[in-house]
Amino acid sequence: MDKYKEAYNKQCKSILSYKVILAKIMKECISEYKNYDMDTIIRCIEDGNTTDKIVGITNDIDDIKYDVFYSASIPNSS
Repeated sequence: MDKYKEAYNKQCKSILSYKVILAKIMKECISEYKNYDMDTIIRCIEDGNTTDKIVGITNDIDDIKYDVFYSASIPNSS
């Protein structure tokens, strides 16, 4: 990967690690979240971890590489 692509990739990962950005994407793209407010969705990301950015999970799972991998619960579900 050349230095520009690598820098672009790093910047995208950084932006996508902000919970407010993830919550907006989840609200608009995942039907289970569409009726919830942003604060509720943010609390569902990584089990209510109070940081502004996700901590994330290791990005190597069975030879699959993920740029941003995190857990989220669905409000009012078990």
